[in-house]
Amino acid sequence: MNEKRRILKNLVSMSVAEFASKGLQFFYTVYLAAILGPVAFGNIGFAKSHVAFYILAVTLGMDTLGCREVASDKSSIRKYVNSIITIRLGLSFIAYLILCIVVFFFLNESLSVKIIFLIAGTSIFSNAILIQWVYQALERMEIIAYRSFFMGLLNFLGIFILVRKPDDALIAMIVMSVALLVNSLWMLYIYTKEFGPIKLNYDSKFAKYIIRISFSIGMSMFVVMLYNSLDMNMLGFLLGSENPQKGIYYLAHNLLIMAVLPSNILQSVFFPMFSQNKTGPKMHEIMKRYSMINFTLGCFLSLAIFVFSTEIAALFGDKYLATAGILKYLSLTILFIFVSVNYFSPLIAWGLEKKALVANIFGLIINVAVISVLIPKYGMYGAAIGTMFSEGIVVVLLSIYFKRQTGTLFMGVLPKIALISILAILPGAFLKYYFHLPYWGIVTSVVMLILLNMVFKLFNIKDIKGFIKEK
Repeated sequence: MNEKRRILKNLVSMSVAEFASKGLQFFYTVYLAAILGPVAFGNIGFAKSHVAFYILAVTLGMDTLGCREVASDKSSIRKYVNSIITIRLGLSFIAYLILCIVVFFFLNESLSVKIIFLIAGTSIFSNAILIQWVYQALERMEIIAYRSFFMGLLNFLGIFILVRKPDDALIAMIVMSVALLVNSLWMLYIYTKEFGPIKLNYDSKFAKYIIRISFSIGMSMFVVMLYNSLDMNMLGFLLGSENPQKGIYYLAHNLLIMAVLPSNILQSVFFPMFSQNKTGPKMHEIMKRYSMINFTLGCFLSLAIFVFSTEIAALFGDKYLATAGILKYLSLTILFIFVSVNYFSPLIAWGLEKKALVANIFGLIINVAVISVLIPKYGMYGAAIGTMFSEGIVVVLLSIYFKRQTGTLFMGVLPKIALISILAILPGAFLKYYFHLPYWGIVTSVVMLILLNMVFKLFNIKDIKGFIKEK
C-alpha cells in the first residue's frame, strides 16, 4: 500500500470509530450533565482532572517512547511491552497510595466526593496496562478504533441504564472507571493472542533507560496536561464543591476536548511516520499533508464554535447556558491547540522532547500567573482566559523551535485555508442571524467546508476513490 493510501486508510479507520465513540460520549455527557446538575457534574470533572496528574506520572512518556522505538524496530515489541507494563504497575501502587493520602488529609470535601476521587483513581491502574501505543506503532489503527468505540458504547449504555437521579454521581464514576478497565483488559487479550503472554520482569539497566528517556518526554506531556487541567483543579479548590461554575466550566472543557479530537486522530496516524522519517523530502511531504489537515480543521472548528456557541450550550439545558460565553473564549484556544499539535508531535517523534518541554513550561508559567489572579475575581471566565493565553505562548515557542529544526513552518497554505473557513462559516452564520435557523446553519457550514476544499483541491479525491476500490 502506498503512502497516501496508508494515511487515508488509517485516517478513515480512526475517524469513523473516534467520531462514533465521541458521538456516544456527547450524548451521554448531555444526559449526565442534565441529570446530575452543575454541582455533581462538576465534582466528577474535578475528580477526573485531579487524577489525570497521577495517571501521567505513572505512564510518563512511555507510550510515546514505546511507539517511537517499535515503529523503528518491530522486533522489539515484546521487550518494550513487558518492561513498560512492569514499571507502570509498580508506579501505580505508589501513585494510588499518594492519592489516598491527598484525598483523606488534604481534600476538604464531603465523604461522597472523596469516594468519587478514589473510584476515579482506579483508572491509574487501567492506564498502566493500556497498550494502545503498540498498535499505533504498528499502524494498525483499526484495533485502536475498535477499542475507542467499545469504550464509548460501554459508557453510553452504563450511564443511560444506571444513572437516574442527581445523587448518582458515584454510580456514573464507577461506570466510567469500569469501562476503561474492561477496554484495557480487552487490548491485553488481543495482544497476548498475537504476541504471546506478557511477562513481568525488571531489567534494571533497561528500566533505567526507559525511565530516563520517558521522563524527558513525560515531563513535556505533564506540563501540557498541567496547564490544560490546572484551570479545572484551581476552580475546584478555590470555589468549593457546591459552586455550579465547576460543572459549567467542566462541560465547556469537555466540548473543547471533543472539538480537538481530530488533532488526536491525526497524531495517532502520523506519529509513526514522523518517527521513521526525520529528515529529507519524504518528511517534508508528510509534514505538508499533516499541516494542511491540521490547519483546515483548526480554523474551521474555531470559527464554528465561536459562531454557534449559544446553540451548543442550549443542548444541555438552561442550567448550562453560561457555557456559551466560556466557549467563545475557548474557540480561539481550539485554533491554538491545532497549531501547537502540528509542531509538538513531530518534535517528540524526532527526539526533541526537551525543546517541547521548554515551550510548555513557559506556557504553564503564564497560565499559573494569569489564572491565579483572574479566577478569584472572575471565576470560570478567568480560567478560560488563562487557558487561551498559555496556549498562545506555547504556539509561538513551538513554532520557533520547529522552524529552527526544519527551516519552515509549512504555513504557505494557511491564508487559503483561513479564507475557505470564513467562506464556509458565512452561509451558516447568515442562516442563524437572519433566518433564525442555527442548526441548519451548522449543517450548511460543514457541507460548504467539504465543497470548498474540493474546489480549492486541498485534498485529492483520487486518493479516496483508490482507497474505496482497494477496500
